[in-house]
Amino acid sequence: MMSDFDIKLDAESSSSVGATPKDSSFEVGVDAGAALDAKNGKVLLNGRDDGVEGDNEVCASHKLTSFSESGSKDELNSILKDIGELGPWQWFLALVNMIMTINAGIQNNSYPMLVGSSNNWAYACRVKGDTNFTLEPDYQSCKVALSPVAAVDPVQCSESSGHEMVYKHEHFDTAMITDFNLMCGYVSYLVPLVHSAFTIGSFFGVFLFGWLADWAGRKKALCIGIPIMIILNFALSFSPNIYVFLAIRLVQGTCVFGTFTVAFVISVETTAPSKRAMIGNIVHIPWGLQFITVSLVALWLRHWRYQQVVYSIPSLACLICLTPWLTESPRWLAINGKIDEATKVFLQGANWNRKRVSEQSIRDRLQTFYNRAERNGERVKSNMKLAAGLVKTPEMRRRFLFSAVVWFQGAFTNHGINFYAPTLAANPFLAYCLVGLFEFMSPVIGAALFTYGRRVPLVILFAVCGFISYNIITVMKLWPEGHEFQLLGMLLFATLLSDMAFNGIYVHVSEFMPTTHRSIGLGSCSSIARIGSSLSSVLVQTANQHPYLPPVVFGSLSLVGSFCTFMLPSTENKELPETIEEVEQHSRSSFKIKSDPSVGERAIRDPEREKRLKKPPHLANGFCEEKMIQNVTCV
Repeated sequence: MMSDFDIKLDAESSSSVGATPKDSSFEVGVDAGAALDAKNGKVLLNGRDDGVEGDNEVCASHKLTSFSESGSKDELNSILKDIGELGPWQWFLALVNMIMTINAGIQNNSYPMLVGSSNNWAYACRVKGDTNFTLEPDYQSCKVALSPVAAVDPVQCSESSGHEMVYKHEHFDTAMITDFNLMCGYVSYLVPLVHSAFTIGSFFGVFLFGWLADWAGRKKALCIGIPIMIILNFALSFSPNIYVFLAIRLVQGTCVFGTFTVAFVISVETTAPSKRAMIGNIVHIPWGLQFITVSLVALWLRHWRYQQVVYSIPSLACLICLTPWLTESPRWLAINGKIDEATKVFLQGANWNRKRVSEQSIRDRLQTFYNRAERNGERVKSNMKLAAGLVKTPEMRRRFLFSAVVWFQGAFTNHGINFYAPTLAANPFLAYCLVGLFEFMSPVIGAALFTYGRRVPLVILFAVCGFISYNIITVMKLWPEGHEFQLLGMLLFATLLSDMAFNGIYVHVSEFMPTTHRSIGLGSCSSIARIGSSLSSVLVQTANQHPYLPPVVFGSLSLVGSFCTFMLPSTENKELPETIEEVEQHSRSSFKIKSDPSVGERAIRDPEREKRLKKPPHLANGFCEEKMIQNVTCV
């Protein structure tokens, strides 16, 4: 599903419906932290809405600075139209983003193959140097009896200096759990941290590189982050123990998703608004395919250190970001008063697209853009004030809290099932390949399904996913042996449903959040989803000792998500709310609750609101990202 992070791009872009990184998020189609304001046509990263009406503003955490006013008043959009809205220049930047997506997808999805996720390991404790010891295929024991006296309890193998653990698996030669002896004792709970460390690092990476990209520039942020990322990717292969591996993995996640986000921002800032949704979805299509990539590599190389070396090779292609071919974002240059440099970038883009434009015309429009940005700088609101609006009023508080539960559950269930499938299959490589195939299919099927509604399909998807999860226990009971294909079939179907639902909540939430708080709402929900993604691997780790626990948790959370989705408003064929006042007024009229009529009157008499209402209605019907970006009616 689009990249835990998470990224997906759609009626938002902290979310978007369509392809991609889910853990990560980021998501544009958005995991990860990006959000596309469907009403004002802004692309936002990490939930920041600066409160400035505009055609396209990009920010990450702090704000990945950009500023523009709406419609034809945006000089930068007029320049993009003159030099070519979608030409070789934009496609080159899209290619760079796809390279970054492939790298992020491989590093994020490699977790089960590196650690050797499977319940079919055979392991035992033997005397060191005992070459005559034979390990039975299904034998699993972490303890050894040091005395023949029955009254003496066996001890953990690690507590005996004269013994060592031996492992055997049909498909793995050496995995992290065998190399670092993570199968037994408290250290077994360090295994899921291999995924959690990367997810936590990606969360902080978006903020860190967002600030760096604002302060020093997009290109400089990439020049700093990409070399560090490549070094850390290869360094993981040489980790002497699990603690060093986790430390590197944390910083690696910071660099991988931090640079991934910055590269995406450059592409967004150099693409015309009408083409952003399409480009945003296309560049993240490779995310789901990386499940298959890591599985095939693991099938070929059975040693986790060699696998990580191969997983790191695609990151070398990211060095293209350091070449003169990838320019600084002209929007960042313009907003910081670097008019001459911004002009050169646009002229270079026109050259790529074989368009002839006036250099002076570009320079004049950039100067006008910069002057207006300076005048309106004081209009920017702080993230804290925007975030407070999510819980300040009763209806907004209700919507946000239910949405937060749904996002947590969606990420937890989707990522958890993806990691759970290889543990139950005799061939984990085949299982993970099939997971990737279903992940790739889900956005296409979901796009068709959600044209018929939002809330009802989501309620059904979550409920059916919960029903399937519970029935995994039934299959285990009915077929104690030989239930591999039944379980794998059910898990793949659950993967398809959970990923469709996770993609769908991006659009649904963006449609009932008011325009003034849509971006910060989606960004906040995306951050909560990352917590769910981080915890999912911890639950999967318990499957060997408590085989019924994961299905029960997945099923229960899916039903909770179904209920919370049912409690959220239906949005199909409804106008998108503009302000918190409209949300509260709609709630009162829907439930017929008596309240102070002056609140509604103030909203109706608000001149700004009246001016907005004179615009054509914004109907929420179908996956119409491009129309939403262009600020026109979607039908």
